[in-house]
Amino acid sequence: MGARPDTGQIAGTSSCSSCHCPALHDPCDGSVAPRMNWFLYAIFALSGTTALAFETLWFRQAGLTFGNSVWASSLVLSSFMAGIALGNGFAARYAARTRRPIVAYAILEFIIAISGLVLVFTLPAMTDAIVGILRPFFDQPLLLNSLRLTVGFLVLLAPATAMGATLPLVVRAMHARDPHFGSVLGRLYAVNTLGAMVGAVIGEAFLIEWLGIRGSALFAAGLGVTAGGCAMLLARRMPAIQPAREDGTNKERSGAIPLEARFILAAAFASGGILLALEVVWFRFLHLFAHGGGLAFALMLASVLLGIGLGGAVGGIWLRHFPTGFKHAASVAFVSGCVCIAVYAGFVWIIDGYGDAYIREPSSILWLAFSLTFGPSLLSGILFTLMGAALERSVAPDSRATGLLTMSNTIGAGLGSIVGGFVLLPSLGMERSFWLLAIGYGLVGLLLVAGNRAPESTREPVWRGRGIAGLCAAALVATSLLFPWGLMERDYLDRIIKRYRGQASDVVAVREGVLQTNIYLGRYLDGEMLHLRLITDGYSMSGTAERNRRYMKLFVYWPVAFHPDPKRALLISYGVGETAKALSETRNLEHIDVVDISPEIVQSSGILFEDPADDPLSDPRVRVHIEDGRYFLKSTRSSYDLITGEPPPPKIAGVVNLYTR
Repeated sequence: MGARPDTGQIAGTSSCSSCHCPALHDPCDGSVAPRMNWFLYAIFALSGTTALAFETLWFRQAGLTFGNSVWASSLVLSSFMAGIALGNGFAARYAARTRRPIVAYAILEFIIAISGLVLVFTLPAMTDAIVGILRPFFDQPLLLNSLRLTVGFLVLLAPATAMGATLPLVVRAMHARDPHFGSVLGRLYAVNTLGAMVGAVIGEAFLIEWLGIRGSALFAAGLGVTAGGCAMLLARRMPAIQPAREDGTNKERSGAIPLEARFILAAAFASGGILLALEVVWFRFLHLFAHGGGLAFALMLASVLLGIGLGGAVGGIWLRHFPTGFKHAASVAFVSGCVCIAVYAGFVWIIDGYGDAYIREPSSILWLAFSLTFGPSLLSGILFTLMGAALERSVAPDSRATGLLTMSNTIGAGLGSIVGGFVLLPSLGMERSFWLLAIGYGLVGLLLVAGNRAPESTREPVWRGRGIAGLCAAALVATSLLFPWGLMERDYLDRIIKRYRGQASDVVAVREGVLQTNIYLGRYLDGEMLHLRLITDGYSMSGTAERNRRYMKLFVYWPVAFHPDPKRALLISYGVGETAKALSETRNLEHIDVVDISPEIVQSSGILFEDPADDPLSDPRVRVHIEDGRYFLKSTRSSYDLITGEPPPPKIAGVVNLYTR
């Protein structure tokens, strides 16, 4: 049989003699009050929808409060993940003490609904106060970002912590009614993640357009209150659960974390980090071919969540029928690495159907995202479930095992998103990042091999599972050696060049950085450059052709012509530097601030101006700030005679904030 429940029996019931599970069902069929089970699954799916709908709104509002710079956005995300991890930790420590976990879960849903609604309504009003806290440190990036992380954590503390505690509580309630821990964990993880997928899509596709930000917040709060209310009604029909016992084997499992469990938790940490880093790289890669609007991002995220959710369901079914299936977790990790490499290499056949076109149709974007992300995401969901089942054999009670697993995975995910965006992409680029992260699954597999031990309830030798793992590890080594190096340059990037061949065809430079991938294409005549074109994530953002230069310089010439004596100027968005050049040529100006959200754009000024003397950033009057332009205006104490810009197209996600109140 599978792992036995260690949360005690439901009060007032007898136990099945063969598996010691509460006898509210037919002996050992694992089907406990099926209608109540499905009702609980529906509630937990609704919880996932609520969470992602709120997250979409929180991060939109947080961009106004903390700024939309890459550091600000990443630190707000890290604050949110830290809050979820804190909730995981609280649940691991205290969830086993509650006799009515569904009541506790319902209360958490109410907290999420109320605090989430309050956040959406109050975050913009908090902007002035938060800016006042951060303003003295704007010239000290380390202190500034530390404060952003701290303030973001405090602002998101209540809803994020409540979200983190929900899964361990619901697992505890369901496991008390069903002895198959791994199956319970997989099913609940699946329905919650699939509900989150729905929330990610409806928020961007429908709610914000139909209801606005505040109306969407009210809708999300209504979903949360519905989930909490239904859980309260369900809890009235569910008997109380005895607190977890600490006698015999259970006492040993509820004490210090054994060595094999630490290996599993390390694997959960690493796998969470790898998947989130992969998401960052996947999204950057897909933006080479598809429009980077808010809906496109939601569809990409939905494809990842779909894979994870279905993977959790597959893992739950696997463990239901083969309770010792957790010993193959290492094999799943090794196969995940192989699949990551395979989908990168095989994506060329998927994108061939679109030629070099820039893709805007939502259905096509979803298909591309699905083709790239679904396989590794599916295996990630399976892996999470198998790791949970393996951990529960040496860590008790069930809520503690779930809490520790999710906490490790969440902390790894939070760090993975930062490492992917700030370390891997700017230092290695997309292609090498794909290879390294695929190899990283090999580390996860080795940790799980070290944490694997023979199941007590079977005579099946542990070497059999390790033998399969060894074959899968060998497959990962072989796949990594066959990695298609150079495919990015000779095929994927070449498609972008072909897309703009009529405007500029020679590659001058490619810069993969923290925020985007920039490609500079040039057109030459008799060895002399006529003009450059800036391609950002596959989208033509700007160029230095004569008509482009004319209107960009007019962003300076026109206001200067009407101002009697301008002394201080601010430029928002550096672009290809033509507006900055016009400012530096205005002799009346004594001080010029240049603000751009992208460090790569500013650092590439030397590409645009081959002669350093022509580079406007070399002018001693110019000072560069890497910051969200809107947020810079909100936070600066300076005043300006002239505020202008070299504005990017407003249809790209995030840029619209430069054009709206």
